Amino acid sequence: MQNVTDTSIQSYHSLKSEGTQKLRVAVYCLNETKAGRPVWINKIAEHFMLTGQHDLAQKSTVSARFNAIKKEGVVIDGRQYKLEFVKSDRPAKNKPLTEMYALVLDRPVEAVQTTLFHL
Repeated sequence: MQNVTDTSIQSYHSLKSEGTQKLRVAVYCLNETKAGRPVWINKIAEHFMLTGQHDLAQKSTVSARFNAIKKEGVVIDGRQYKLEFVKSDRPAKNKPLTEMYALVLDRPVEAVQTTLFHL
């Protein structure tokens, strides 16, 4: 039998949960976007901390999932979404300038009519 370190076990479980964490971050971003509110990393981490979902309460974890969504997009209910930059702003007085985003449908470029009919 092979010895497995605690670190290896934690790494395995964290890799398994990355997909579900990414989806949970995306769903939160989508809900905020639908409500007309932009999202940013600190806001997302704070939400998960306040709701007791401590696996996403760390800014570094949220940042990794958020950046994965920015890079790859995400599929929710069969629809492809992407993060779109909205603005740089200060979320509160005396806070640093923050990049704010919205999760929007990723629409492909429309095909020309002749392409649709293979003409």
